[in-house]
Amino acid sequence: MAYRDTPRAKHGRRSKLDIVGDVLRAIREGAERPTNIMFKANLTWPLTLVYLELLLRHRMVSAETNGGRMTYKLEPKGALLLRSYLELEESAAELELGRLDDGLMSKVIADRKLTRAQGSVPLDSVRATMERKGYMSRPGSLRGLSGVEHSFDLLMESREGTKLGYMAVDELKAADIMKAFIMQTDCEFKVDLVCKSEPDQDARELAAAYGVNLITKEGRGSAVALV
Repeated sequence: MAYRDTPRAKHGRRSKLDIVGDVLRAIREGAERPTNIMFKANLTWPLTLVYLELLLRHRMVSAETNGGRMTYKLEPKGALLLRSYLELEESAAELELGRLDDGLMSKVIADRKLTRAQGSVPLDSVRATMERKGYMSRPGSLRGLSGVEHSFDLLMESREGTKLGYMAVDELKAADIMKAFIMQTDCEFKVDLVCKSEPDQDARELAAAYGVNLITKEGRGSAVALV
């Protein structure tokens, strides 16, 4: 059974599974950036972020950042779901699409708070390191493509305009990683998590899946080692 050429409503309105199929197809056909995926899949920007986050979490797509821009590619698991999309909806059961409701954006992008560190993570060391690389600090809030105002513990910018955001956390939680992923996708630049304590292996694997960089005191797996 051939996949349809363009997104269309199912009984007047696309189901959540229809939207997943449209997003996967958009990526397969070369829409790599979130804005391109949004237009090709006929979605709003907030919904684009929600579905990309869902598919990334389930390893159906992968994300990569080049020059501060996030791009996506289809993984084998996502390709399999796309092929069986019209014939076997059960293939998508593990995505738990019924849990995606109209209030999800407020939970994921607008109101979720990070586990902020209270002066315990040496952000000054990060700032000093980046200043030696030619970056300058700027006000720590920025409006994303969705219209949401994002706050950073540290925001650096190069002379060429490349921005890097940093969020400080005492004890890394999955919510922190998801928030950083949403922020860097919405703002289109990297958002690193500066951790007071050493993250465990599960946290490192989750951060890697989301394309979120972790900075620790040991400097392991980080672009900037704390001093």
